[in-house]
Amino acid sequence: MTFQAEELIKQEMAVMLHHDAVYSPTLAQQGIMPGSKKPPSQKTIANQAQHLGYLENHRYEKFSQNDIEEVSLLLFVTNFLD
Repeated sequence: MTFQAEELIKQEMAVMLHHDAVYSPTLAQQGIMPGSKKPPSQKTIANQAQHLGYLENHRYEKFSQNDIEEVSLLLFVTNFLD
């Protein structure tokens, strides 16, 4: 059971990293190096396409605060009963 939970966490982290790379990229991910006056390269555009492709196959889900509170309570109760 622990192995399955770890794998789900890894998968979710990968989705979050791809989502951030598309919607909140760092300067390096944008192909902008500090002090550089060069425009972003074609590689940067290809990387963005790869991130978008990943997200098409692995959906990024946003959860409401209510959902998070319900799951937190469920986890608390489950841990309490174990």
